[in-house]
Amino acid sequence: MDRFYLGTFTYAIDVQRRLPLPKEWRVGEEAPSFVLLPGRDRVVHAMPVELFKSSLLEKAKQVSITDPVKSRALAQMGAIAHHTTLDPQGRIKLTPLLMNHAGLSGEVVLVGGMTTIQLMAPETWQAASADIDSVLDHINQAEQLGQI
Repeated sequence: MDRFYLGTFTYAIDVQRRLPLPKEWRVGEEAPSFVLLPGRDRVVHAMPVELFKSSLLEKAKQVSITDPVKSRALAQMGAIAHHTTLDPQGRIKLTPLLMNHAGLSGEVVLVGGMTTIQLMAPETWQAASADIDSVLDHINQAEQLGQI
């Protein structure tokens, strides 16, 4: 099943660091699993395990342990990343490291990033939001370069 995530939602993190996912993002499986990864610009990416395995994990397998820069980068990413499964109420659990990375506390904006879910503080989302013309220009440039 090809999963996709669209829309923007704001939810509160509870005292146990749990965050609900919108119902439409949970359809199709009883308990989908995600890998939570630190991203640039104070963002946490929630990536379905299937996508994580088929894209990032396959690339990581190609990194030689004799390459100190790349293997250290994988270790740093792996040290912060977290695997989580939805609980019966449709929530994921965040770690203190990931919350600190993205400056998350109180409310969190969940942004449908098509193939992943991006979690960020409301002020981060507000600062990052671009007008649609700029977004379409970036997509057009990527298409012209064969990146999409």
